[in-house]
Amino acid sequence: MSKAFVLYLNDNLIGIFDNDNAINNFIEGGIQNKFFNKENTRIDTFIMNSCYNINQKEKKPVIVIDKEKKEREEELEKKKKEYYKSEEYLKIAQDKIDLVSQINKIKYDKKLMIEKNKLYNEDLRLFELFTKEKIKDINFVIPPLFALKYPIFEKLTLENTLSFDNFLEEYEKVKPENNYDMFTSNSYEQKFKSNKSFEMEFELQI
Repeated sequence: MSKAFVLYLNDNLIGIFDNDNAINNFIEGGIQNKFFNKENTRIDTFIMNSCYNINQKEKKPVIVIDKEKKEREEELEKKKKEYYKSEEYLKIAQDKIDLVSQINKIKYDKKLMIEKNKLYNEDLRLFELFTKEKIKDINFVIPPLFALKYPIFEKLTLENTLSFDNFLEEYEKVKPENNYDMFTSNSYEQKFKSNKSFEMEFELQI
């Protein structure tokens, strides 16, 4: 397989040779006569009658395995697995679970309190509405589903201590054990609305 040796000086082509002895002799002569320094020269080797540059042949990267690094990584992985099984890690994990649970409970309690406050405001509107009806009509009867709440509102109003917290405290003393219906949309306000022809728009939620 014939080769062609291309000589560059400062990246400028200055000659093409058909064997390595000829090009080496040319370079040595140029250095000897101080025409140039060897550091400024470069040789590219081509396959004759082609454009294939042997010097630019792609070399496969050599993968060097660092055994010490590999052992350190394996040892580290082993220690991690042991740590994940340790009492210390399990305690930290459990503490994290407990903390998340507490945060969720706080969020739930906050949401529940907001809903109770909304319900209180709607109940307060009903109390004021029913009070006005009692004044206009002495025979007016408080709807059964509001019968427990009305006296509490009335008592706290007379004592000038009506507030959300005070109402909850008093209501807790008398509310039924299974009182889910006391915290859902009641039917009596719609019946009362149709009978008395006045507007009430509200929604009671748990």
